[in-house]
Amino acid sequence: MTLLEFLKSNNSDFNPNQAELDIAIDLEENREALIKQLKTGTIELLVNTLAYKENKMVHKHFILKGASILLPIVAIICFFFSWKIAISLLILAFISKIYSRNVLIKENKELRKLIINEFIVTSENKGLYLLWWLYVTGKISLRTERNISFRPSMPSECI
Repeated sequence: MTLLEFLKSNNSDFNPNQAELDIAIDLEENREALIKQLKTGTIELLVNTLAYKENKMVHKHFILKGASILLPIVAIICFFFSWKIAISLLILAFISKIYSRNVLIKENKELRKLIINEFIVTSENKGLYLLWWLYVTGKISLRTERNISFRPSMPSECI
């Protein structure tokens, strides 16, 4: 069963419109070229990590980012009472901002590797369906040296 047949059947969780079906057709036609370019690294898969709200590491990122915003405000208030505590709070805010960014970058790399492995390794349409689903929902985009392709455009524009 091809991706298009699967999407047109009533078994799918999602009723695609015509633009999404066109994206599915485009992915089906360019599947081999996309696999080849992903293996060679000429096309890059960009993952919007913040779209994965169910991911625990993203929650950790938001908590640390919030702390890096609130701690300097608390440090300004503490500055009137003890400058040593204020400096330590500013240092803590800086560290939490850097760590939050590193958590997001690490999670982005892991998700990209998981998606690419699922797409390349599985010979059935499960990987293609996952790639289509993430592309249509705006969680991933494709990028080459000369072009970038995201939701409203077709993936073949980047291939």
